[in-house]
Amino acid sequence: MAKLTRRMSGRLQAFSYFMTFSFLAAFGCALYYGLYDDAEAVAVFNFKKPVDHLVALDEPNGLIQPFRYVVFTDPQLGLRDAVEGNDGTDWRKDLEAIEMFGELTSNLDPEFIVCDGDLNNAYPVVHDPADDPSFKPVYRPPQTYDLLTAFEKSLSNNIPTFMLAGNHDLEQPNPEIIDAYEKIWGESYFSFWNRGHFFIAVETQFYRSEDPRTLPLLEAHNEWLKRTLSSNENSKTVFQHVPLFIDNSEETDSDFFEKSVPLEHRKYLLDLYCENNVKVVISGHTHFTHFPAEYECANGNKIKQVIITSISAQ
Repeated sequence: MAKLTRRMSGRLQAFSYFMTFSFLAAFGCALYYGLYDDAEAVAVFNFKKPVDHLVALDEPNGLIQPFRYVVFTDPQLGLRDAVEGNDGTDWRKDLEAIEMFGELTSNLDPEFIVCDGDLNNAYPVVHDPADDPSFKPVYRPPQTYDLLTAFEKSLSNNIPTFMLAGNHDLEQPNPEIIDAYEKIWGESYFSFWNRGHFFIAVETQFYRSEDPRTLPLLEAHNEWLKRTLSSNENSKTVFQHVPLFIDNSEETDSDFFEKSVPLEHRKYLLDLYCENNVKVVISGHTHFTHFPAEYECANGNKIKQVIITSISAQ
């Protein structure tokens, strides 16, 4: 472990501090670092697949208690190689980042882990530019296999882990793309409880697609989201791959290179979140860390956004 720690880049060191402060202190938890002495222990991936858009992690409406959890995003196998000027077909450095992340996470001993999407760099369908090898669907199966293997080796069986989908996972969603994704990762939007706190995973790619086949999927998602948000009056935390906005709620879709939810859908989500006591929205996608100013709702509610960078490539 010490040898691995010495290899950590400044980026991952900063990321570990960021995770600790943002997601532990936000719930009033004391910071705790525990070291596992059993070097021979084998980690097994404790992946939680949603069923009927629900994960039964804890009883609903339980006693509200503080706890630790960890969010990471954009492991995106193949991107690091592409960022370094290569063809994106070598993802060994991305796998090393997951290994380092596993070490950091086990020391924090969280109650659950959430990945906010973009699991691989290869798209499910041909993507523009079509000649970019790192985007080619042919590389998606080996990336997925290696990603699952890395999670199994690096993430503890004692820590429930949830997966969201990003734009590289669904691109322009249609029933076939959704079905293929769900066969591996389960439903892309869901909710769960933990220690009296209510968490909701939202599928933002439905709001960004121009494929007409996405519309029925979007409508079903919105009906589920309205029903789920209004099911209780507790404060809520939302996980979504794409941020609501980067700088301000009125920014256009082109202001930050399509890094946020399009304006029309953003207003819909903000209104829905304001009405239903959403307090925190945690997202990725941008490949930089950012804390926008809190969004002030007309009813007095305030929504804090936490945007986190990739664990692998910036």
